[in-house]
Amino acid sequence: MTTNDPRSGTTQQRSIPPEFVEILKNLFNRIGNHTLPWVLASGLLVLFSAINVTWDGKSGLSVSFQPTGATTIFFALVWLPIVIQIYSIVGGSFKAAGFELSSQGVSQESLGWAFQKSEEVVDKASETTSPQDRATVAQYGQEFAQALVSRIPSQAERRKTVEDLGKQYKRVREQMSPGEERSNQMESIVGQIRALAPQAGFSSSEIKKYLESSDEGERIVGLSIMEALPSADYFEQILPLIQSGKPFQQYHALLAMLKIVQSSNLDQKQKEQLQSILENTSSIKKPKTDRDTIRVRLLSAL
Repeated sequence: MTTNDPRSGTTQQRSIPPEFVEILKNLFNRIGNHTLPWVLASGLLVLFSAINVTWDGKSGLSVSFQPTGATTIFFALVWLPIVIQIYSIVGGSFKAAGFELSSQGVSQESLGWAFQKSEEVVDKASETTSPQDRATVAQYGQEFAQALVSRIPSQAERRKTVEDLGKQYKRVREQMSPGEERSNQMESIVGQIRALAPQAGFSSSEIKKYLESSDEGERIVGLSIMEALPSADYFEQILPLIQSGKPFQQYHALLAMLKIVQSSNLDQKQKEQLQSILENTSSIKKPKTDRDTIRVRLLSAL
């Protein structure tokens, strides 16, 4: 989302709050690995709440173990730090056990960034984390996407928003200096488009037009749609985008192609075409870059 600055005549990009970025990083790092002190403290509360101690003059001291309503509440508190963070991100309210959490949530830009990063975490962690943890992060990603889509109720508004995001991408590249903040903004744009695309109703001809456009913002729209809705029908349009353009475009062209390869059966000619480009395009072969990582994965998948 953008705002106009009447003093300078330029368009200001709404930044993604640094504290929000930290919340997401911590959240993803903690999947399946709760902070030990919190777990120990909550565990003690669970134990003590279930112990019933009585005394009478005849039988003396009596100790029994009997879970109560409080036991259930304290057990739920083990998960409360994550619950609080999720509600601070997507907004909404939560009522249980006599307390209430409420939040208006964060900006559409931040939700787009969160969705994109959750998808990235699931993708990169495919070989190093358990299926349960990947499923948990994926579920969070869907929560972010649903929260974003719910703010734009009609299909017409979603299509208009996607079109505007392509224009915003160009403004970000033109007006912001290279760095983490600009990268976050661009990833947010991709995330917003990916979240909205499945419910925006773009036709095949519209998607091809985006991918074949001379406008870099429209090409990013097309690639983002392909990441959300991969199809081998657009193989010929994506192939040249891997070879040229800015590194950001190349990365997302590679990622879109990876999703196509994973979800479709390419014919032998297509596999040979793709393999040749992956092996002979020097700009995507730079070691220790995300582009090279995806390139290697694509070669392995062929």
